[in-house]
Amino acid sequence: MAYLNRAVGSIRRQLAVVSFAAAFLFLVFSGTERPPGIANAATSSGAFTGPPDDMCSWPVDPNPSADTDAALPSVVGGDLDPVRYVMDPYPTFNGIALDVANNRVILSDENRKSVITYDRKSGSTSKDVTSPLLHIIGPHTEIGYISGIEVDPPRRELYAVNNDIEDRVVVFDYDSNGDLKPKRHLYTPHQAWGLSLNPSQDEMVISVQQLSLLAVYRREAFGLEAPLRIIQGPHTNMADPHGVRWDTTHHEIVVASHGNSAVISPYTAYDTGIPSSAMAVGGRFLSPSISTFDEAASGDAKPLRTIQGSNARLNWPMGVDVDAIHGEIAVANNGDNSVLIFGRTADGNVAPVRVLRGARTGIVSPMGVAIDPQNNELWVANYGDHTALVFSREATGDLAPKRIIRNAPAGMPTGGFGNPYAVAYDSKRDEILVPNCVTQPRIAVFAKSANGDFNPVRIIAGQATHLSRTMHGIAYDATHDEMVVPVALAASVLTFRGGATGTEAPIRVIQGNETLMIRPHTLAVDEKNGEIIVGDPSGRSLLVFDRNANGNMGPKRVIQGPKTGLAFIVGVAVDPVHDRIIAASASSVPGGKTGLFIFRRSDQGDVVPRGVIAGPRTGIVRPWQLASDPEQGRIFVAAINNESHPPYELEKPRKDLSSDVQLPIPWNSGELGFIGVWDINDNGDVPPRGIIKGESTFLVHPAGVAINAKKGEVYATDSVRNGLFTFLAPYFFSKWPDTGAPSALAGNGR
Repeated sequence: MAYLNRAVGSIRRQLAVVSFAAAFLFLVFSGTERPPGIANAATSSGAFTGPPDDMCSWPVDPNPSADTDAALPSVVGGDLDPVRYVMDPYPTFNGIALDVANNRVILSDENRKSVITYDRKSGSTSKDVTSPLLHIIGPHTEIGYISGIEVDPPRRELYAVNNDIEDRVVVFDYDSNGDLKPKRHLYTPHQAWGLSLNPSQDEMVISVQQLSLLAVYRREAFGLEAPLRIIQGPHTNMADPHGVRWDTTHHEIVVASHGNSAVISPYTAYDTGIPSSAMAVGGRFLSPSISTFDEAASGDAKPLRTIQGSNARLNWPMGVDVDAIHGEIAVANNGDNSVLIFGRTADGNVAPVRVLRGARTGIVSPMGVAIDPQNNELWVANYGDHTALVFSREATGDLAPKRIIRNAPAGMPTGGFGNPYAVAYDSKRDEILVPNCVTQPRIAVFAKSANGDFNPVRIIAGQATHLSRTMHGIAYDATHDEMVVPVALAASVLTFRGGATGTEAPIRVIQGNETLMIRPHTLAVDEKNGEIIVGDPSGRSLLVFDRNANGNMGPKRVIQGPKTGLAFIVGVAVDPVHDRIIAASASSVPGGKTGLFIFRRSDQGDVVPRGVIAGPRTGIVRPWQLASDPEQGRIFVAAINNESHPPYELEKPRKDLSSDVQLPIPWNSGELGFIGVWDINDNGDVPPRGIIKGESTFLVHPAGVAINAKKGEVYATDSVRNGLFTFLAPYFFSKWPDTGAPSALAGNGR
């Protein structure tokens, strides 16, 4: 008991050691060099003082210590300390933009949610951290899971696009630093990724993943201003587009696509109606591609040229850049740790003219590329470690970079979380499975004992895996040693070997129009009855498939219709002992309910749920992933509770919002989230019987939850912290006492 108290006390001290942002922490290691006139002055220790309540970026000790096998406390629940956590305290590079005239390189950081500016000539072969010039970070910036970055040197502005949650482009002045509001923002369709400017035409273009479109806006567009034109449709050949570059010299737009294709219908908590089965046209996996359009293209336009096929070697192509002077296109080939160079006019199944790849290059899961013809350099932003690399523009093969910008000391681990919205426990290997919602669409696997800043023990990633963004569910099937994930952007469900690693392909794929899947969001596996239950918010449906389903196969049962009350389905669990399916669903329309909808396992059609746990006493504002303990009849809920107000309905601005609407920022917004525990027989507006909530938990908006009943552990991923947390709560896995104490716990925390 005393040993455990010392352990969790150590964790708490390490997590709360200082009040400034973790992203500023790396500056401590980077020396004192900084340009004059920076508003944030350094303290005597050399550290910057960040915003005291910056919930997005907070410091952790990279090497905590705790032992959870010590004696268990007699009381658990409420404001618990985590006994272990996995989180990267350093930035992770994503997009990159160059301003050669002003000798600046600007990089986006999705891990700590920031934009970092360096001197273009900085970097070295040293193992030390590189000092940045400026760092935009904090809750006022409206920066979240950021991706594309762009600069407008004549106007001294920088642009950044958020890929998740915020749904907006934010614009800052060049010398912006610290926690400040953008000078303007533009709301965008959900899942915008790439961004590029055409200053001479005063226009900018963004790519949108799930809608497979390019949207062109006025350069100074703001608020809920609609795009000037959209490129979208089957003839465009776009499927899950990422990097985009406006070639102003040749009046063309170049875009890279991953190949995930599906047609979705409105699916959020603010949408109404149930789509017809005709909407389920079926998803497809296309070959990755690089397409070039005329800059004036609109509608379902055919590309002028498309690089696609086995000779092209494309593997999760991310950022792209165009060298108009030398007639070349560079692409960050994330799936095989390479950079590919093609001729600008290349078309068809063509090979790259140069490939930069190999151990000496240091290229690890590259996200962004930038070509500097003036200085004959090629820049690469790595996601797989804490570096940006600078090569000779003509480099090829396995060559070492000329210099390296580091945002962490060399050799520091990279957890690689990208808004982890789901988690599962692999009981055979004693490992924790965490899929990414954004950035690199991978599944990272951590040892259960991982504690602090840790690398995964294995990663499933690459084109052959068919993984995509928006993996909001994952299940481990211990009986058959398999892991199962939904792929929303290709309307499919993938099953992998339990020990899958690297670029391994799934062993089964459910996909096609017969499946009735439109946008599969989450799932659960019923090991006892051999079934997979899929929650589809576009279809407002629960789809039950045979566990061995493969290919274009229809579901065994469908729960769907107005009587079900299902809307934005975000979590699914199954309890075969009590013969129940539980769905977490949210609705923000009049008459809708947000909460837990409990059905009989064999239900089908438009049926009334057996029970609905919903109402103010539940504390659930917005639920997310679910887990079930059938032996005890418990439902575990990740109540994320953040405010999310989508500005668009698919590709169109919402009609009920004004053009100057100010939508909330979902980071640290709404109610504090928690992990709640209910009984399978609960019904109505009832508080949780057990809870993990409060300041000590370090949970803000937890999205994922999984359990290890044998060890009495609860695993939670948090959207704001961008990390994984383990709590010791054996009380949740035993018989509730008759004191009513669990319900009283609902009021704990803040």
